[in-house]
Amino acid sequence: MRTKSNTGVKPSGFPGSNGKNVPKENRGKRGSNRKLNEDAGDGTSPLILDRNLTWVFLTKEQTDEVIESDVDTAAVKLASFLGLNAWKEDLQSNIILGVLLHSFISAKEYGFSAAQVSAYVGMVKATMDRSTVQSQQSSIENFQKLLSHHVPSSSSDSDGLASFLPTEMGFIIESFLTGFFQHHRLFQYVLNLEQDKIDLEYTLQIDKPRQVPPLSEAITLEAYEAEQQKLQLQEREEAERKARLEEEQAGNPFSVLASNEIRAIAMETITELIQSTRQGFDAFIDEQATRQMSIIMKLTNAAV
Repeated sequence: MRTKSNTGVKPSGFPGSNGKNVPKENRGKRGSNRKLNEDAGDGTSPLILDRNLTWVFLTKEQTDEVIESDVDTAAVKLASFLGLNAWKEDLQSNIILGVLLHSFISAKEYGFSAAQVSAYVGMVKATMDRSTVQSQQSSIENFQKLLSHHVPSSSSDSDGLASFLPTEMGFIIESFLTGFFQHHRLFQYVLNLEQDKIDLEYTLQIDKPRQVPPLSEAITLEAYEAEQQKLQLQEREEAERKARLEEEQAGNPFSVLASNEIRAIAMETITELIQSTRQGFDAFIDEQATRQMSIIMKLTNAAV
């Protein structure tokens, strides 16, 4: 069987690139929260940094839909709500959707409320959209500015906007630092430069599936259980036979030894002989050396 996969698909457009390469029919699509997004635009407007992002990119209804969906369905719905309609063919849209989906799932698993999930995903998207044309330092400063609009306050609570406690802020900051900002230059490269399309073709060897015998040829449950009992009885008898043989050999010192036992005894004896011979040879060498040194000392003294 042959299959093809495309890597480095040339982009047909992605949000956050100032409209470059974005198909006209996809530009500006944000789902049903049109009014909330009039100032948000594609996430690069300066106004986006001066507001709480709860329900800006994802409405409450959209957020609830994605929360209640499995991963595959969540990816499709999130792409539709955020205008990433070409994510299956467009490498850049696929990357953006992957980051946003991961952020959504991470926030959900951390225990964020729907409003907090919407705000957190909004911060991720706004930061990514602006970071494609900004330095890492500018991106971090914009991220800090966004965080300042999501601290607990009386106004945010009364308006139903999301805010984050210090521990939740810690989770958000850690996620950004170890995720997007750590690979900031890589994201800029992939999201700003068109990628060449490469067709890869693989040949996969697939074995013919084994044919399942007809059920009519299967043995009955009673026959199967009888066969199992027979096997267990044979194993028990074999174990008992070996135990008796070992007891007999242990009680009779004149019994015939097995070949492996004879081999082990022979190796042990040979090892002891070699060790004894080596020790005797070493003692002989030391004795001869002592004698020769004594002779040399006597000759030296006589010469003096």
